[in-house]
Amino acid sequence: MVTFQLAAAEYLRTITSTHSPATMRTYQRNFDVILTPYFGADTPLTEVTADRVRAFLTSDELLRKPNGKPRAEPTKDQITGLLRAFLTDAGMTDLPAIPRTRRAIQRLCAKCRAPLEPQPSKVPAIAEAPAEESSAPDEPEPTISPVVQTKPTPRPKAAPRQVRKPVAKKRKRAK
Repeated sequence: MVTFQLAAAEYLRTITSTHSPATMRTYQRNFDVILTPYFGADTPLTEVTADRVRAFLTSDELLRKPNGKPRAEPTKDQITGLLRAFLTDAGMTDLPAIPRTRRAIQRLCAKCRAPLEPQPSKVPAIAEAPAEESSAPDEPEPTISPVVQTKPTPRPKAAPRQVRKPVAKKRKRAK
């Protein structure tokens, strides 16, 4: 019977050659401090069910640090990714959908690596307050055009450099 702790040790041993020492220390710490205490070191691997994994994804062991403060989103992603890879490697097939990332992916410009965000709308915002009766009913209501998303404006190219001609230096005469 394979226990959670034995399977975790074997998994870490098999991935050692493909990961850096710093990554391996982080994975070992995640198993030692978070995953093994939650699932139980002596728990048979067959008892790690989809329901227990779902419960882990919403547990304080994943969502909070030992001091009670919330964990950062990238840290949660790293721990759930490690759990997903470990259980997949162990041959678990009836796993719940473990999210690959909890964060929204932000697209970046290929040239300048700036975030690609839609341009701000030039359409005035409409207040949510109830409409008041106007004293001049003859005025037409303003029409609002739909917001069209445009590509981000490219950065302006730098002006070409002007090449200066070298200035001839005067030589000092030896005395």
